[in-house]
Amino acid sequence: MIAKWRWNDGADPTAGVSTCFANVGGRDGVGLTLSRNVTRLSQSLSICPYNVKCHAAGSMADNNARGAAFMFQDQASSVGSNSTSGSIAVSFRYLQPAKCHQAFAKYWHTWQETAVTGIGVGPYSLSVEWNSHDERWTRAGNAGNNGKC
Repeated sequence: MIAKWRWNDGADPTAGVSTCFANVGGRDGVGLTLSRNVTRLSQSLSICPYNVKCHAAGSMADNNARGAAFMFQDQASSVGSNSTSGSIAVSFRYLQPAKCHQAFAKYWHTWQETAVTGIGVGPYSLSVEWNSHDERWTRAGNAGNNGKC
């Protein structure tokens, strides 16, 4: 299963006019959870800077039989962001292939002094811990499935 994101505007107006990249707040996070336990084979996070090749990034925040989550530092300049787009992927072997498998994804964004400090992966859910209640937002993707639902 793969969840992808793409910013509507690659440049961050809070980064000023410099072409040097600067951190945008603290760490951001992204997670993918599944509706059923699976035997996970691998997980990865790729971020794609503005007009540059995608690359592996981030650090594992949580992983279990339901999915995986990563945290990463986003940066921006007048020319764009280091995470204009990206994807989180979890590959797995079905334990119950005849059953419906759904996937749910969330992205957590911070700015100023706010940071994601923890992420949890659970059945049908992803949870996040922040160091502040300001300068943050969460976006959830539509549910995906394996086509047998």
